[in-house]
Amino acid sequence: GRDVTRGYVSSQNYLWPQDELLRTVGGGFGGGGAYAGYKLYEDLLQDDRVFSTLQQRRSALIARETEVVPGGESRQDKAAADAVAEMLEHVRWDTVTERMHYGVHYGYSVAECLWARDGSHWALDRIAVRNRRRFVFDVDYRPLLVTSESPMGEELPDRKFWTFATGADNDDEPYGRGLGYYLYWPVWFKKNQMKFWLTALDKFGSPTVKGTWGKGATPAERAALLRAARAVHNDSAIVIPEGMMLELLEAKRSGSIDYEAFHQRMQEIITMVVLSQTMTSEDGSSQSQAEVHMEVRKELVRADAHLICDSFNRGPVTWLTEWNFPGAAIPKVRRVMDDPPDTSALAQRDHRIRQMGYRPTKEYVERVYGIEVEEAPMPAPQPGGGEPEPDDGADLAEGDGPVRDAMNAWVEEARGTVGPKVDAWAAQARSRLGQAESLADFARWIEGAAPTEIGVDEAADALAEALAAVTLAGRSDVEDGPTDLADTDLADEGTARLPFSEQVDFFRRKLSLPTKAWTDIWQSQHDVAFVVAGAARDELLSDLRGAVDAAIADGETLASFRRRFDGIVAEHGWSHSGGRDWRTRIIYGTNLRSSYSAGRWEQMQAVKRSRPFWRYRHSPASVTPRERHVAWDGMVLHADDPWWRTHYPANGWGCNCYVETLSRRDLNRLGKDGTDEAPPLNWREVTVGAGPGARTVRVPDGIDPGFGHAPGRASQLGAAVRHRIRSAIQLPPGLASRGVAETLALPRPLSALSEEWRRWRRDRDGAPVDMMEVGGLSAEVVDALRARGIELSSAAVTITRQELSHAARSPKAQRGAALDDADWDRIPAILADPEAVLLDTSDSDRPALLAVFTPSGRDKKKGKLAVRINFREIVKARGRRRLRQSNAIRSAGYVTLSNLKAPNYMKLSGELKK
Repeated sequence: GRDVTRGYVSSQNYLWPQDELLRTVGGGFGGGGAYAGYKLYEDLLQDDRVFSTLQQRRSALIARETEVVPGGESRQDKAAADAVAEMLEHVRWDTVTERMHYGVHYGYSVAECLWARDGSHWALDRIAVRNRRRFVFDVDYRPLLVTSESPMGEELPDRKFWTFATGADNDDEPYGRGLGYYLYWPVWFKKNQMKFWLTALDKFGSPTVKGTWGKGATPAERAALLRAARAVHNDSAIVIPEGMMLELLEAKRSGSIDYEAFHQRMQEIITMVVLSQTMTSEDGSSQSQAEVHMEVRKELVRADAHLICDSFNRGPVTWLTEWNFPGAAIPKVRRVMDDPPDTSALAQRDHRIRQMGYRPTKEYVERVYGIEVEEAPMPAPQPGGGEPEPDDGADLAEGDGPVRDAMNAWVEEARGTVGPKVDAWAAQARSRLGQAESLADFARWIEGAAPTEIGVDEAADALAEALAAVTLAGRSDVEDGPTDLADTDLADEGTARLPFSEQVDFFRRKLSLPTKAWTDIWQSQHDVAFVVAGAARDELLSDLRGAVDAAIADGETLASFRRRFDGIVAEHGWSHSGGRDWRTRIIYGTNLRSSYSAGRWEQMQAVKRSRPFWRYRHSPASVTPRERHVAWDGMVLHADDPWWRTHYPANGWGCNCYVETLSRRDLNRLGKDGTDEAPPLNWREVTVGAGPGARTVRVPDGIDPGFGHAPGRASQLGAAVRHRIRSAIQLPPGLASRGVAETLALPRPLSALSEEWRRWRRDRDGAPVDMMEVGGLSAEVVDALRARGIELSSAAVTITRQELSHAARSPKAQRGAALDDADWDRIPAILADPEAVLLDTSDSDRPALLAVFTPSGRDKKKGKLAVRINFREIVKARGRRRLRQSNAIRSAGYVTLSNLKAPNYMKLSGELKK
């Protein structure tokens, strides 16, 4: 704040740019603190010459190949470079470069790094180039985010935003000075001289009419002559009285006024500013001039490449290397500026060498031409002596992410239901056709009895769900576009070895469930329930859960867990089965391994687009290796291979196997061109448990009973449906309302969302998000509100934990008007199909809806959910507070039917039933 060259104001905590054009012509600061002056330079991009020349410069940069050079020769240095190269492919580096290059025009650019984790490593999942008008710089030259709540700018986390500035003549200008500063006046003169040019064309392009009347002409005759003169411009023939005359006068210019030359001069200045030379495709210059100008442009492109790559190397590349490869030399991202060799001339030379009787080696071709080659097999002869049919090489797109994985599983289940039913249809139809006396008789059977006899309902429902799964997955792909900064999680500052939050979240989402035996719940049911065999009292189970939670979240050892366990057993007088050491090892090891596997599953799904291959690994730490697990060691399958659904580790008691993620480059390093073939899935029947609780189950070979599932995968469908509703917040309400309604109209998504809701509502302390998506408004309601002049910002319906607590403490609970647990659990189902939706018109400034339903187990009363439209509130999500806007449930309770018929309630959909 001590820079005397700036107009620094002590009441502000940000710097003003030193660009006088922005401060004067552009209008300076405004709009709640955002620097509005940059609109001045945005308008310049509408000029044809400005845009085309900048595009030339930008395209020349993008056309250059990118390479990552290791910072040293060690294995660690090369591994860091390989990791950066893979991430550049994933984030679409050319697109990022193109958008960051606009900083050359404005003076600076800002991009946000969106991080993901693959195990203990950071991964660069996406780079989002942000609008520079959203940022200002403080007196220490750090970027601040300008928001409506903080017009003076919010501090941003370190190692999160990548910026660069260019064009300034000193280091005290974080805003830089872009080409827009130098382009403003040439564009201004060019635009303004155009109107003078048009005036001149009108003046000198057509003659002026002169009329002359004779002596003694009357006023009427003079008026007739004037009308005739005016008619010269419109009529092909005119008539004038005798004695009068019309003539055309050509306008003559004195001096030299060449507007076209002036316009061309401004065009040349614009080209000179952007390209540092005047030659364009319009100019008829010589080859020598063209070569000189091309060299000038190459130097500009080289400078642009160095500007962007150097700032990227000092920022994200350095951060990633220090996090993931401590001690490694920082690799360098750079654009290859050396022109490739003239391959046409080389090919001609190699052709002549071949004619001389010599053939280039495979190594020579790959080195000189920069391509990978292999010996081409002779084509197999085709029938008729024709050429072999071309291979179009089309591959079906692979799915990615937990949402897509849940949808794929859903489709597979539907296929398993539909297939046998279709086979049965065909067999029954063939049988009927053989018995029919005529085709007409068979047709009558098809139209009449066939649907009932062959039972199409089950298969039809499965087909409907499969189609809905495909639709849901496709919409998720489309809707998962760039997110707004206000809705983006900003990664915490720190090193790569952070607490395993996905593992902790998975365990804390579970519901505590008292059981008598370990077989009371089975396989994937453990994903949503915490059980300890024989722990049937809530207090005991709660204390055991706390001990396991501490072991997972704080990384406690088995010895620490055993001390907690001893205290819990002594306090509750629990007589458990098995010895103390065995029992604690089972509780501790099983919960840690299953939560770790589930957390890893979630992380690996998040990076599946860039690392789509999974490698099974058998841990050398296993004391008693299992033969099957050792045989699977090193096997590589695609992440979506069905084999993982039953064989994802842990695969037995004490199993320490794990899974690695691989990129295509990793696969090639292993000497593999593709994935391995999954082992055959052989099942065996096993009896588990004893006494009345014994059951016979099917278990895959090599898997212990109870372990034939992928931990964490079972809850993916509920997460997918929540994701679907959450994305509706970003979509136009009309489109989103139909999509959400179609999804929740099916039993399975609605059931999954209801399960997610019940778990979230009861998990008051462990849920990472303070707000839950519970449904959406129907298209009928959205259209009815729009017809009444009420525009929605979203179709999603949400509720916060604060409102849940408020409902439990409100006077409604004291007088019996508060919802009971059974109806609270039905919230998603109620919103999916309410009895009626009413608009409360009592407060036009705060519109609200009432979703009416029939309570469970109550007479002569109705239930209602009060939903505030376009409600803005601060919610906490994963430790951060942020502003969200949606349609929020603000209260709920029981009312009489007469209460809902008050004049301030207007029906939008449905009917109130007695």
